[in-house]
Amino acid sequence: MRLLEEQHIVMVLPPHDINGAAHTTDYVSLKNWNHCTFLILRGLETAGGDSDLVVKASDDVSGTHTANLATIKSRTSGVTDTSDAWAAEATVTDSKLDYVAAGDFVPNTTQNSMVAIEVDAADVKAASTTYAMDCVALTIPNPGQAAVWGVLAILSQPRYASASMPTALTD
Repeated sequence: MRLLEEQHIVMVLPPHDINGAAHTTDYVSLKNWNHCTFLILRGLETAGGDSDLVVKASDDVSGTHTANLATIKSRTSGVTDTSDAWAAEATVTDSKLDYVAAGDFVPNTTQNSMVAIEVDAADVKAASTTYAMDCVALTIPNPGQAAVWGVLAILSQPRYASASMPTALTD
């Protein structure tokens, strides 16, 4: 298996200092995918900030109608290599992921680390009974400190076999 043959990788937030304003990543469409992993790459950070991450569902890639996912499933690595043990950020309810209520997820302040947030298309769809939700993004509030972050969305589990999957940045 080759990574790029079975997954689609999108840079939804280019690496930069996120201090000074809240940021919402680009929305990615899950119409052709069953799963999305947001991989937050964290560089230099100064102490004292707070970044409660929120996973947002939407009915389109423009974020016209949105709803927060009720639960965030995540793992945080205190280092840059995933072969090292993932550090628990909250109470672990199973052996692989932490489940945290939306708005309560604050990754640790370890610089040069990674945070993986797992999102299933079924959870995005269930975020609203009014709108057909099939797009997802992350919202990062202003950390109030220097913090260089970048975010990748790794789409996996394609719904349809295809030689070339369409872009995930359009509906």
